[in-house]
Amino acid sequence: MEIVRVESDEWRDKFSESAHNAGFKRFKDPSGERIDYALLASQNGEVCAYQTCRELDGESVYWQFGASLGKYRHSFTAWRAWCGFVDYSRAHYKRGAMLIENDNFAMLKMAWKSGFRCTGIRYFKEFILLEHSQEFSNDT
Repeated sequence: MEIVRVESDEWRDKFSESAHNAGFKRFKDPSGERIDYALLASQNGEVCAYQTCRELDGESVYWQFGASLGKYRHSFTAWRAWCGFVDYSRAHYKRGAMLIENDNFAMLKMAWKSGFRCTGIRYFKEFILLEHSQEFSNDT
C-alpha cells in the first residue's frame, strides 16, 4: 500500500469532483474545497481510497472527506488504506479528528478499531454526524 500526499490545488484541479462522486455518489463543487492536502492510497498503481485533510494547528489534523473507491469498498484493501492514513497522521500530528455519518457502519468500525473514540454529535442538514478524535501522542 502506497500513501501519497497531494497538495490542495492539485487535488481541487484533478481529483476532487470525481473522487467525491465515486466515494459518495453525490456532486461536490471542487471550488468549495477548503483543505490543506489530500492523501491517496494506491495498490499496484491503482488508487483505492482517498482522505482530505485540514490542519487545525501544528499538532492537529481534521479528516474532512474520505472514501474507498470502486471494487475496494468494504474490502481488506480499504482497511489497509485506512491504516495508512492513520499511520501518516500519527507520524505528523499529535491528534486527529473527524465526523462520520451515524449510519456508516463500515467507517465507524474502522475508526473504533484504530483507536478513534466518539466524542460528540452534530447535526448538519439531513445528516447526523458523530465526532471522533484520537490523541496520537498517547499511543504506545
